[in-house]
Amino acid sequence: MIRPQIQYATRESYGRRKEQVKFYQTYVLLKKDIANILAEAYCPEDEEVTVFVVRGKYDGGWRQYCEYCETWAMRNGKPKIISEDFS
Repeated sequence: MIRPQIQYATRESYGRRKEQVKFYQTYVLLKKDIANILAEAYCPEDEEVTVFVVRGKYDGGWRQYCEYCETWAMRNGKPKIISEDFS
């Protein structure tokens, strides 16, 4: 099973192109922390700051757990998923 994780760049890591990766025990814990991570994230090339989330999710078509990817951004002051799909 894939552990939920957030991948993002900070001001300190951006120049070195080193992504920060933070792992969580559960997706619920990740969602509780996502606003803090979005506040810390930095990418001047994007119109808005986003973070990339990877987790395991059951895919009914394949009938197994697969890698599921989400891109999160702040919308109206709240973290929202702006794109998502199985990888």
